[in-house]
Amino acid sequence: MAMNLAAIHYGMTLNETLVAVTLNAAYALNRSKTNGSLEVGKRGDCVLIRAPDWRHIIYQFGDPHNVIKMVF
Repeated sequence: MAMNLAAIHYGMTLNETLVAVTLNAAYALNRSKTNGSLEVGKRGDCVLIRAPDWRHIIYQFGDPHNVIKMVF
């Protein structure tokens, strides 16, 4: 939802929205040492999506069940 609002209503690029909800969000929660980016030793989830590209999920805000296949 945050990525959708940022891209559609606030004019942020798709890459900017991804950084905002991952790295910047982890920093805001004082968890940037363990979360927020893909680095050795950091925690993370993997999301398997039904889309040709990751940017597709931003525009499918109202129908996540058809886009997100699995989270592990």
